[in-house]
Amino acid sequence: MKTIIRMKKTGYYTVEATFIVTICIVILMAILYTGLYVHDRIIIEAVTSRQTSFWIHQDEDEKWNEEEFTDELKNDLDRKLFLFTVNHVDVDEMIIIKTVNVRYSIPISLGFLKRIWGGNDGARTECISVSEVRPAKWKWDADAIKGEKNDQGTME
Repeated sequence: MKTIIRMKKTGYYTVEATFIVTICIVILMAILYTGLYVHDRIIIEAVTSRQTSFWIHQDEDEKWNEEEFTDELKNDLDRKLFLFTVNHVDVDEMIIIKTVNVRYSIPISLGFLKRIWGGNDGARTECISVSEVRPAKWKWDADAIKGEKNDQGTME
């Protein structure tokens, strides 16, 4: 009699463990993927802002041209990102503001999630604008153009 009862109970544990382990693995993968997604979004914004500020405020004789800057930024992002793939880096230059557009793709195989997070093609664009305003340098340039003298009495 005891052997019949034992045989009936053993099957329940196997079925329950299958469902519980499967659900736990899916939840764990969702948490890990979300963490990597947030990491990559923060890295794209931080690295792009830092590199753009560095590029704008370089000395004129050592300043990178636009192609060197975009290549350096793309390489730096490729080294630091876990999930995203950088497709294209573009720079829009205006008088005092430079806008850097980083287009990246999100590797998602589920169609509805791809459309929600990245549009129809699964790609998004991050835009970072950095101002090139240097009031002290502009004042100095304006004084030199006007022909005003500095504290030492010389023309600048």
